[in-house]
Amino acid sequence: MVQVSQFSPELDTAKTTRPKSNGRWRVILYADNRHQFDDVVFWLEGATACETDFAYQISHVCEDQGRAVCFQGPKEECRLIADRLRSKGLQVEVDDF
Repeated sequence: MVQVSQFSPELDTAKTTRPKSNGRWRVILYADNRHQFDDVVFWLEGATACETDFAYQISHVCEDQGRAVCFQGPKEECRLIADRLRSKGLQVEVDDF
């Protein structure tokens, strides 16, 4: 399982064209005001099998910047993780980069 080493610096750059996918995929988590912070951390841990500290870091970035990459990996694994997070009512997106 591949985890994000840096917190989403490429999200600041808009894509002008959609190039052919190079097989790199990510799950983007969006901030909301409906869920408790600790619940989101718990769900991130469960969905991505990441460490608690990493889940807290992702949640803080998401809260501060409005979104954060919470997972990177193969397309199917990203879709599975996104589905798990959506089932908890979180807004997520699977994107290639």
